[in-house]
Amino acid sequence: MELDIELLKCFEAVVDQNGFTQAGKHLGLSQSAVSQRIQRLEDRISKKLFSKAIRGIELSADGEVLLSYARRILSLHNEAVQWIQQPSMKGNLRIGFVDYFGPDLLPEIVSKFSKAYPNIHLELHAGLGMNLDSIYQEGNLDILLAGAGINGNGERIMTDPVVWAYKDGHGLETFFSADCIEQMPLVTLPQPCVFRAMAINMLDAYSKSWDVVFTGTGVASVLAAARAGLGITALPRSAVTKDLSILSSDHPLASLPEFSTYLYHNQNISTELVKGITDYLKIQLKKRQ
Repeated sequence: MELDIELLKCFEAVVDQNGFTQAGKHLGLSQSAVSQRIQRLEDRISKKLFSKAIRGIELSADGEVLLSYARRILSLHNEAVQWIQQPSMKGNLRIGFVDYFGPDLLPEIVSKFSKAYPNIHLELHAGLGMNLDSIYQEGNLDILLAGAGINGNGERIMTDPVVWAYKDGHGLETFFSADCIEQMPLVTLPQPCVFRAMAINMLDAYSKSWDVVFTGTGVASVLAAARAGLGITALPRSAVTKDLSILSSDHPLASLPEFSTYLYHNQNISTELVKGITDYLKIQLKKRQ
C-alpha cells in the first residue's frame, strides 16, 4: 500500500481549512472533488478519518493519527522538492527584515535556508521599517520582510497577534488591574511605530493612564528594557522572547489588533528565486505557528 501525496495534501487542507468547501477553495478544487479524494484515502487505508459533527469537521481517532503522519510526510516532501530545485537557485541575495521579525525564529530559518540553498550568498539587513523602506526603494535590497505600507506589491506570509509583554517579579502585572490608577510604564519603539500606536490607543480606549518610560532604537533594546523590568511593551507574539510573560488573551486589554508581515521583492531578480524563497519561508513559518 502507498500513500498518495495529493490525497494527503487534500486531507491536511480539509483539517486546516475546517471544511470540505473551504479546502476546495484553497486547493482550487470543487467540493465534490475534495470529497472524492478523502473517500479514496479512506478506502486506501480502510479507516474513517472523520466523525459526524454538528458544525465544521471532527477528526476520528484514526484521523488524528494519520494527520500527524501526513504533516511529517508533507513537510519532508516539500523539503525534498526544495533540495531538488536548489541547483538552479544561485547568486547573491540581499534580504532586509524588520527587527521584530522573530528574534528566536530568524536564526533558525537562516540556518536552514543556508543548508537548503548553499549556492546562494545571503546578505542580511535588520532595522526599523521606515529605514529599510528607503533602502529597498533605492534598489539596495532584493527582498524585504516588513509590515504593510511599503511602496510595492507585497505578499502576506505571516499574521501574528500583538501582545502585551513584561518581566515577572517587578509587580508590572498590577498595572493591568481595572482599579489601578497609576500610569502604566511603557517601553516602546520611537514614533512612528504601529505597535506603540496600538498600545496607546488601547489604553486610551479603556481610560488607562500611561507614560513612555523608555524608547528603544530597535526591538533588541526594547526587549532588554522589558527584561530589566523597566516597563511593559506591546509587540508581535513572535518577537517576544521566552523569558517574558504575556498578558492572558482573555483580559480586555489583550484584544490588540493582529499584525501581518509581507514579503516584497525587487522586480529585477529571478521570479524562480523569489518563488523559491517565498515558499520556503511559508513552510518554515507554518511549522512554528
